[in-house]
Amino acid sequence: MTSRRFECTRCQRCCARPGQVEFSAPEVFLAASFLGVPPDELTEAYMHPRGSGWVIAVDEGSPCPFLGKRGCEIHPVKPSQCRTYPFWPEILDEPGAWQAEATWCEGIGRGPLYNDDAIAAILVGERDTFENDADVG
Repeated sequence: MTSRRFECTRCQRCCARPGQVEFSAPEVFLAASFLGVPPDELTEAYMHPRGSGWVIAVDEGSPCPFLGKRGCEIHPVKPSQCRTYPFWPEILDEPGAWQAEATWCEGIGRGPLYNDDAIAAILVGERDTFENDADVG
């Protein structure tokens, strides 16, 4: 890895990009609680099971279902995948991937400089946040 600049501009392009958004079981619970709905209602409406968690498929031309007119409707409890973007291993480790990602993300190359230690702290902190699924009721 190497130091990289990033500052989210809230352009929301990452939220409208085709792909999959993964939620751990605790993240589903937090999102449902934040929205004031039962977790099963949330998963039935938007998600498909995958392993021990859930996934939302975001199709071409359709944004994430949690993207509203004023931004992410679950921003304070958004899943780790969203919180750690663009510091994903596949973007950091693949030659040329960071520059390629900048075609989607206008915040890449702007803002504060993140060194290897800062990036590792972001990724480790997110992993540890939901380490014990049994703690969620």
